[in-house]
Amino acid sequence: MPGASFFKNLGLFVAPGFLDPSSCDQVRAELASAPAQSSTVAGDETDGQGVIDESVRKVVSLDLREPASTQMKKRLLELIPALQDHFQVSLKGCQGPEFLRYDPGAFYLAHHDGREGGPARTASRRVSAVLFLNGQSKHRSEDSYGGGSLVFYGLLDGAQWENVGLPLEGEPGLLIAFRSDVLHEVQQVTFGHRYTAVSWFTS
Repeated sequence: MPGASFFKNLGLFVAPGFLDPSSCDQVRAELASAPAQSSTVAGDETDGQGVIDESVRKVVSLDLREPASTQMKKRLLELIPALQDHFQVSLKGCQGPEFLRYDPGAFYLAHHDGREGGPARTASRRVSAVLFLNGQSKHRSEDSYGGGSLVFYGLLDGAQWENVGLPLEGEPGLLIAFRSDVLHEVQQVTFGHRYTAVSWFTS
């Protein structure tokens, strides 16, 4: 499975160790007892909150307590100059972070986080970021998960690569950012719990 450096060479923004291991452990411990609710997908919603459709996205959203949530948002906002330079796009702020837990059987089918002409709440998204709070493994352990690869499509030039997915193996503390119109998915988790924080930088 390609490592993070492979995706850096394909134009994604890669920040290994964005969050140190002890901080990842602390956030996961807080999230373990946090209130949870089913996450939504962007659709033809009228209230701007999205719709729940577990045939497309099966994952729970967790409410991280203060001050940890605000501190995480501050760290993400500090990325804006680097993201603007990397992607050559003007950014004004970010939506999120949203803290997610993928339990066994959870997944998110291939989708775009934001595209011009899409639903109002996603149309202004230009750069998406995923922060892994624990790591992927082939072997069961208390702080890892199986399956749940973040898979990208369309990163390689040529028609023959359009439908070829490139899976990224999650590592604790790794942050990866990509243009919000890049097609991607989260494959089904097979064991453990996959914890991430996601955010969308807007124009």
